[in-house]
Amino acid sequence: MYGAGAMGTVLGGFLSDCGLDAQVDLISRNRGHVEAMKEKGARIVCAATGDTFTKSVSALMPEEMTEPYDVIFLMTKQSDNARVVTMLEGYLAEDGVICTCQNGLPEPAIAEIVGAQRTLGCAIAWGATFHGEGVSELTSEPSALTFSLGAYGGGNRLEETKKLLECMGTVVVEKNF
Repeated sequence: MYGAGAMGTVLGGFLSDCGLDAQVDLISRNRGHVEAMKEKGARIVCAATGDTFTKSVSALMPEEMTEPYDVIFLMTKQSDNARVVTMLEGYLAEDGVICTCQNGLPEPAIAEIVGAQRTLGCAIAWGATFHGEGVSELTSEPSALTFSLGAYGGGNRLEETKKLLECMGTVVVEKNF
């Protein structure tokens, strides 16, 4: 999860709590947020239900990344994509993908850097608010926890990515992405 702000922390918390055989790293440039998650876990507040849960997570600063990742969820703003995606390419497994969860249409520019086969896009239909170091609030109703996922190219790891996202909500694979 590269860009573990409000939405990245919520999604990362759900994925970490899923029971899948997958390592989930929440990566942020916000040192205080990373340190809080390392110390106390990611605290997720669910506004609609009043529930709160804290999940032990692997939180990293970008300079602490070492793994080749199969799937990187890109959850930053697009303004710095060229630099960020170029850096992330070095951390992708040979058949790994970057799944952008950003507003707009960043997939063509990402595909220019990592290749169309390694580019997935995902529209998220829920919202989150960052409350401070280690704490994010899911601001949407449980029925809104949906994703529209598509492949820019042939779709390396499309089914694997779908399965990950299904830990949080309903996933519709868009055939004409």
